[in-house]
Amino acid sequence: MSFSNIRLPDEMIAAIYGSSLVLVPSTRHESRVEDIPVKISDPPTLSYLGNNEKNTAILVYYPQEVYLPDEQLDFLSVILKACKLNVEDIAIVNTAHSTEKITDLVITLKLKTVLIFGEEATKMVGHQGLMKFVLQSTDGVSFICSPALEDLNIENPEGKLHKRKLWDCLKQLFNV
Repeated sequence: MSFSNIRLPDEMIAAIYGSSLVLVPSTRHESRVEDIPVKISDPPTLSYLGNNEKNTAILVYYPQEVYLPDEQLDFLSVILKACKLNVEDIAIVNTAHSTEKITDLVITLKLKTVLIFGEEATKMVGHQGLMKFVLQSTDGVSFICSPALEDLNIENPEGKLHKRKLWDCLKQLFNV
């Protein structure tokens, strides 16, 4: 017997394909579409770290991590603390694992603020024209673009300059 000759009952096909298949009543079984239970799949959920209590997203790009490396999370926590925020106040989204568009992200998370760390993370936003260390606003959402966290967390003159520029933007954004 080959697999091409297997016939599955309508109920099994409905269970396999969920809401993506419309069943036509079969005269053989005298069933109606309304009688067949069909489980509708839940929409994919956005994965983020934090509780987003302040409607603030932090976009990062780390393909090898679920969210971001511990060292970068520790550094980010210091930045957040200086802004009188914590991880509960934000939503950290690793854009390396997200297919969301920024417009969907803004709607889903009711975002007011988006902090973008790294060039790769800006691809989700689709605004390659975002300037680093400039507070920008679009449709009521404030954006700040910065180098990646690991580039900021370097104790050299360039790292210190980048941290200063970021801090100036964050003070303006969060009134600290």
